[in-house]
Amino acid sequence: MSFLEDGFFSANSQRLDLAKTFPTDLKVNLALDNLLLYSDQPTQVTLPADSFNRRFDLEQNWNRNEQWSDRLSVDRLSLRGSYRNLDWTIGRQAIGFGRIVIFSPLDIVAPFAPDAIDTDTRPGVDAVRGVHYFGLGGQVGGTIVFGPETSDNSYLLTLTDNRSGVDYLGIGGILRDREMAGIGFAGSLGTLGIKMEASHYRGKNVGLPGGDLHDDFT
Repeated sequence: MSFLEDGFFSANSQRLDLAKTFPTDLKVNLALDNLLLYSDQPTQVTLPADSFNRRFDLEQNWNRNEQWSDRLSVDRLSLRGSYRNLDWTIGRQAIGFGRIVIFSPLDIVAPFAPDAIDTDTRPGVDAVRGVHYFGLGGQVGGTIVFGPETSDNSYLLTLTDNRSGVDYLGIGGILRDREMAGIGFAGSLGTLGIKMEASHYRGKNVGLPGGDLHDDFT
């Protein structure tokens, strides 16, 4: 709970996590999130908008833009399995790229807001993902994230490899109809950890209402 300049507001969340592992190396995850809001000024604190990374409508809102409002959502609903050096997951799941905690340029699918307070639980997205592991900490993966429309889908390839104690990261593909590529590395100099990441995008609908500001941006 907190106070705004012209009123009081309160945000309360509850979460239920369930997981079941089967003898066949299959794991089912289910999580329900409930967000209850109160605000003296109804339009100052509102329920979250629909996600661009969810194809299926598994949310229910009550009293949006009222003093009391509530949202119940399915935040996880996934099936995960493995075969030799391959892991795969299908369904609503958490996906995060990059190694920088506060703000990662490679964390492109559902990043936390820069001013986010609760970063313990990453929002789930509707996706199919496969990762193949090789060598010492190496992995190559493919991810498809499904949005409300086909133009909101993302198709991404990722690569991680470790050379001489340094992790090298790479990502490329289509992010919601935008071509993109990113690189990064994570290592240490003595007791000092060093991380660097960057990503580059081709703009979408540049110059149009709701479009990007530039043809290319990094």
